[in-house]
Amino acid sequence: MTCDVNVVDWRLFEASLTTLRFEVFVEEQGVPVELELDEDDPMATHVAAWSTEGAIVGTGRILDSGKIGRMAVRSAFRGRGIGGALLDRLVNEGRRLNLSRVYLGAQLSAVGFYRRYGFSPFGKVFPDAGIDHQMMELFLSEQKKYHE
Repeated sequence: MTCDVNVVDWRLFEASLTTLRFEVFVEEQGVPVELELDEDDPMATHVAAWSTEGAIVGTGRILDSGKIGRMAVRSAFRGRGIGGALLDRLVNEGRRLNLSRVYLGAQLSAVGFYRRYGFSPFGKVFPDAGIDHQMMELFLSEQKKYHE
């Protein structure tokens, strides 16, 4: 499936992105509603994927620190390359911000997905909103920084 993935203004698309994230994280995965939205949303760079019919079917965000998060794709649209298109756009935003690396907390079930895009795990598995996660990173420059 081809879809357009673009940077969107949180102020203009907050309702649509929130609806999608609630559908995926709160309704499907049982994340507590109070944990889904946070103080980072207004400052983050958000991306959205549109279907050929013009509906938002995926989203994600990147913070100025390089942390990628809140990646979500509507269940009916999974397995069509939308998650990869979102991730590619977010990584490119990291490059645009001249970051040396991007990183994320991957749900354990998604570690393989992120590995296919070049991300490597680091640190120990940790719970977030009742779901086990693994930190992962992708270096955008040849000079690597290592963890403490």
